[in-house]
Amino acid sequence: MAKCAMLEKWNTRWKRSSHSPELHDMMPDVPSSRRHTFGTHTARAMARVRTGYCGVPVFLCRHGLMGSNRCQECDGAAVGTVEHFFSCEARSQLVDGVIHEFKLIVEGSFKSVWDVFSVNLEVGKQIRIANVVTDFFFRTTEFGFL
Repeated sequence: MAKCAMLEKWNTRWKRSSHSPELHDMMPDVPSSRRHTFGTHTARAMARVRTGYCGVPVFLCRHGLMGSNRCQECDGAAVGTVEHFFSCEARSQLVDGVIHEFKLIVEGSFKSVWDVFSVNLEVGKQIRIANVVTDFFFRTTEFGFL
C-alpha cells in the first residue's frame, strides 16, 4: 500500500514538472518497477544519455567543467546537447554508422534521436538500441563517464 501511494505521489510530481520535456515524452509515467532489462550498467548509461547527464558541453558547462555549452566540433555553431551530438555535421563520419544501426533497429526512419531512445519501443528493440549506444559511447572519449 505504501509503495503504491508513494508511486502515485511521484507520478503526480513527475507530470507537473517542467524539467526535461524530452524525457517526459519518452516516459510519461514513472515506471512501477525498477528492474533493468539491460543490466544495471547499460540501464545507467541509457538513463544518462536520455537525460543529458553525460559528457556533452551543456552538462559539462552547467557543472563548471567546461567554459562553454557550445559544440567545439562545429566551432560553437550549436549548443552541445545529446541530440546535437547525433546530428552534428562535423561528426557525420563518426555518427553515420550509429544512425544507420538505429534505422535498422526501428525498421525505418525516425523524426528525432529521442524517438530512438524512447522507452515506448518494444523491449527487444530497446535492448538493441542500448547496446549500440553503450558500444558507441565506450569508443567516444567525450563520453568517458560510462
